[in-house]
Amino acid sequence: MTESPTPVTDRDLAAIVDTSPSPYVLVGEGGRIRYVSATIEDLLGYPPDELIGRPIGHIIDPAHWEAANAAYRALRDPERRKSLSGALGLAVRLVDAAGGTVACHLHPVSSSRASEGVLALHIRPGESHTRLGRAIGAMARGEAIEATLQHILDFAGEQTEHSDPVIALGFDGDRFEQLVTNRNRPRHELHDLDIDSARVPPTPWEQVLTGEPSAAGASTDLPEPWREKAIDAGFSACWAFALDRARPHHDVLVVWRSIDGPPEPHLLQHVDRVTQLIQLALEADRHRDRLEHRAATDELTGLANRAGLNARLQALQSDTESQTLGVAYVDIDDFKPVNDRLGHQTGDRVLQVVARRLAATVRAADLAARIGGDEFAALCPNISGDDLGRLAQRIIAALAAPIDLQGQVISISASVGIAVIDPAELAETGPDALLGRADAALLRAKAEGKGQWVGDDCRLPS
Repeated sequence: MTESPTPVTDRDLAAIVDTSPSPYVLVGEGGRIRYVSATIEDLLGYPPDELIGRPIGHIIDPAHWEAANAAYRALRDPERRKSLSGALGLAVRLVDAAGGTVACHLHPVSSSRASEGVLALHIRPGESHTRLGRAIGAMARGEAIEATLQHILDFAGEQTEHSDPVIALGFDGDRFEQLVTNRNRPRHELHDLDIDSARVPPTPWEQVLTGEPSAAGASTDLPEPWREKAIDAGFSACWAFALDRARPHHDVLVVWRSIDGPPEPHLLQHVDRVTQLIQLALEADRHRDRLEHRAATDELTGLANRAGLNARLQALQSDTESQTLGVAYVDIDDFKPVNDRLGHQTGDRVLQVVARRLAATVRAADLAARIGGDEFAALCPNISGDDLGRLAQRIIAALAAPIDLQGQVISISASVGIAVIDPAELAETGPDALLGRADAALLRAKAEGKGQWVGDDCRLPS
């Protein structure tokens, strides 16, 4: 026969509650504490007996009283209490015996065994929900990826105690392009992850880069100099996890642990949650970059479009190191007959050749753009009027070379208008004035015979 299970007594339940690392509180009529488990002293420094009979507001930071009162009123309703049980809880700061505050969450607990009018609350210390909210908010606002990853590291530090995580991004076959460390922890040598393909045994992050989804090892098993560095820093273990499914073996999460041993199942769950957050942040950032690039790029030629040109102008407007700023406006002479005679598809191919030649002619620091139709521009920081004139002449020569499209030879010419301005005047007049002067010079070039360049002479420095 199977023995009947021994009924659980109130004494058994009290023993469980009193030894729970996260304290429980029973709140009665008038919001006064009727019971609090013993571990409240570990969290807030109050002996349990000292809190019995006091209002629950005694241990809640005054800044959170309004939110706590609203939640308390909702939880006094038995039906609402049942629906709210198991919710994420109210993020508050609780006041400890020394007058400081501790970040916690108050979670309602519904039970049919509770006395009438008694509300049970589970206190869970930590700011994990707040930190998680900051990370998600940073993604939604489109903050810089490093700022978002810092919020995730804040969350990771609480999820995996006794750990110092490092996010290593963009392995290019030789090194990581970016290393993100927790700003709240002192930086040390272990944050600078180097790579040595000949190192034996390989470090955990090197194992991940060669194809392993994860790797872990004790500090004593690490190759030198990492073994000595880890031991000196007080770390007993090192874990590494592949981060981004979209770019396998490029991005790695490295976790230095002050407690030895391999990752346990509950810690692996926490790490998995963190890696998913990082993956989401990286993909959101790349998606945002793709959208911004698409919005600033001409689809036909791959050059910057008018929006991209304006964005670069605005950036250069606040560049204190820029001494002058020049613009060359380029227009293909009599391009309409090319479209009418050979068709728009051929015309588009001609524009693509023009774009490639323009991009190859301007300097590395310059921005080549297609403004629309058969109009192009080159934005040139730190250039004199004389140098911009010489650049305009090179552009005209480059575009005048015959274009061979599978045996069909097409000849074109271009007119160019140029203008130069200094940053102080640019800040005063704005980018539109510079573009307007270059455009006016272009109209003069076309009116005076085409196939030539004209400068905004009254503005060009000698």
